[in-house]
Amino acid sequence: MTLHIRDAETGNPLDKVEVKTQFRLDAKERLVTEARHTGTNGVYVVEGPIDHVSISSGLEMEGYYWQTAQLNFKKRNSVLNRWEPWNPTIEVKVRPKKNPVPMVKKRIESLKIPVWDKSVGFDLGVGDWVAPCGKGIHSDFFVDMHRRFEHSSDYDAVAKITFPNDGDGIQLYKVPEDFQTSSFKFPYEAPSDNFQERLILERHATLRATKCSFNPEKDMYIFRVRTQKDEDGEIVSACYGRIDRRIEIGWGEVFDFGYHFNLVPNERSLEWNGVNLLKK
Repeated sequence: MTLHIRDAETGNPLDKVEVKTQFRLDAKERLVTEARHTGTNGVYVVEGPIDHVSISSGLEMEGYYWQTAQLNFKKRNSVLNRWEPWNPTIEVKVRPKKNPVPMVKKRIESLKIPVWDKSVGFDLGVGDWVAPCGKGIHSDFFVDMHRRFEHSSDYDAVAKITFPNDGDGIQLYKVPEDFQTSSFKFPYEAPSDNFQERLILERHATLRATKCSFNPEKDMYIFRVRTQKDEDGEIVSACYGRIDRRIEIGWGEVFDFGYHFNLVPNERSLEWNGVNLLKK
């Protein structure tokens, strides 16, 4: 396949991109990583053995976010002894890094719900429930969990997420098509409006089906907390962040999600530079 690699912002072709390619076999799922990459002016030709059914390339370049390009072959041409489509040109737009900053990065897994049918504060800076339920000291948002449980195929679970300050909130983020294969899927900066004051997540299960009001595999969010306003109602200070790993609720007594939180007031950058400010 031929990759046409360009800067996602300027459209300019990119040279000196490191292209790492894997060829996947259908039968044994064996990976072969050897490949030849040749080309100039942003055009890279990926070649390899023909007894494979897919090609996956990872693109790395200093100052840019990691990107992937994928080609799944549809059929094999027995006359020409090759998989098709043969050598299609795939347009790849690589996102440049602009303003990565230190953030609190936390992956919450199987966090036990301390109380039911009552709001409990969560501290994003600490990554835990607020005291006395956890080590947190600052309630950035509240979680009110309700559950009816008979067994794993017959239950209702509802989580209501609310915020303590006027101007705090959360919004659902849908990843644009151009960002789907980038390692950084969010906007460079958090938006300044359209934050909702609450988020309600529901999962209902019966013997016939399970229904969710959310998509635990794809839903991502952007939030604003610690908001302060002046006497005219204008925001003078706020902190922003992103939830990039599902918010998950179910029949269990736990709450799961993953986030990046920018601790600097009024700094809206959603890019993380790899420095974790999580309080130990």
